[in-house]
Amino acid sequence: MEFEGGNFWQVFQTSGPIGIGVFLILLGMSVLSWAIIFMKYVQISKASLDTEKFLDFFFKSTNLKQILEVSREYPTSPVSQMFEAGFKDVLALKDELKDMDSILSIIDRNLRRIYTIKANHLEGWVSFLATVAS
Repeated sequence: MEFEGGNFWQVFQTSGPIGIGVFLILLGMSVLSWAIIFMKYVQISKASLDTEKFLDFFFKSTNLKQILEVSREYPTSPVSQMFEAGFKDVLALKDELKDMDSILSIIDRNLRRIYTIKANHLEGWVSFLATVAS
């Protein structure tokens, strides 16, 4: 790269410690940002692929226990994990509570909790990227 006062290397060599420090911090943040972008791409791609596979099986099958077994094969899929949590809640609550509204309320709350946890996991480090970009 050419600058008015010379090339980049000459500018870097003539910079003081603060200029070099700022450059190194920016370089480190850039490398870290690209690593996070790559990690997020892999994580979200895997979750999307596993969710697609799970949903294909889910809509083809009528046996809920078989769907539960298959859901364990897709640990990165938020949908399969929500199904597993909801199914376990139904099994645990069906004998304890006879009031359907209470059962649905508890299941709804637990599914919202699982959704929030999985969304936070997939969104992790995105705020760091936004901060570095600004």
